[in-house]
Amino acid sequence: MFFNRKYVIFKQLYKCLINHHYSLLQCLKVESTNELEIMFLQNPNLQFLLDIAHIDSYEHLKSMITIKMPKILHIADRDLEVIHEHLPIGQGNIDFKYIFTNILKAFHGKVILEIVQSSSDMISSKARIEEYCGIR
Repeated sequence: MFFNRKYVIFKQLYKCLINHHYSLLQCLKVESTNELEIMFLQNPNLQFLLDIAHIDSYEHLKSMITIKMPKILHIADRDLEVIHEHLPIGQGNIDFKYIFTNILKAFHGKVILEIVQSSSDMISSKARIEEYCGIR
C-alpha cells in the first residue's frame, strides 16, 4: 500500500511538471520559504536545484539561499513580468551581476544554462555568467 501511494504521488508530480511547465516547488505546492525549510530539515540529504528564471524577486531568492545553498543552478534570463521564458543572459531584466556578487557569492556548484535560441546565444550567456562570477 505504501508503494502504491508513492507511485500515485510521483505520477501526479510528473503530470504537473510536464503538463503545466511548473517548477518542482510549484508542483509540490511549496508556497513559502517556511515550507521549504521544513522540507530540507526533514530530508537533510535532499539537494537543492534552483532555477533562477523562476524567482519572484531578489528577496525571494535571498530567503531560499538562507535555508540551503543550491548545488545546481538552472540559468536563463526573463522579463520578471513574464511567467516562463528562457532568454539568453542579458536579454531579460534579471540582474545576474547583482545575484552573483551579492546573493550567490558563496555558490560553488554546477550551472546549467537553459538557453534555447541558438548556440551563439548559449556561448554569449556563458561568457556573461563567467564575467559576473569573476571567472574571466
